[in-house]
Amino acid sequence: METFHDSVADLLGVSLTLPQDGGRLTPNPRFRCHFSEDVGQTELLAGWIRRNLPGTAGRERARAHLTGEAASLVPMQVGRVRADLQERLTESTRHMIRAIAARYEAVARRLSSALEQSQQQETVTDQTVVLAERERILRQILVELAAEGATVSRTRDVSSESSGKGP
Repeated sequence: METFHDSVADLLGVSLTLPQDGGRLTPNPRFRCHFSEDVGQTELLAGWIRRNLPGTAGRERARAHLTGEAASLVPMQVGRVRADLQERLTESTRHMIRAIAARYEAVARRLSSALEQSQQQETVTDQTVVLAERERILRQILVELAAEGATVSRTRDVSSESSGKGP
């Protein structure tokens, strides 16, 4: 991948940089698993009885109670985690969309600037070509004028010699 980036930089003069990885999801410091519930006097008494029943009957009652509690607590916690994950995914998606839009705008501005510079260079190049063509034509005219001047001068010399007059 590094070779690709270097090649693009050499060929096009464009630096391709990857954004720094700041984490995949937006952290949520407010999220907490909630296991406790409001316990009234009745639940306190029932809990004491379940813990203090003697022998197998007490263990069976405690196991049944914990199984029932787990059956209701697990879906509740899974729901809380799912809701938190959805919230974090939504927020991360918003951040990513904003970051992509900002990068897109920056690249579009750089490309627009590069196109403007290219057009300016083309205009200068076109003007240079036109001026070079004009210079070539003027030089050719000067050569032709010099040749005509030499012919006129020789003709004058020949006619003044034939008439016997000097310059």
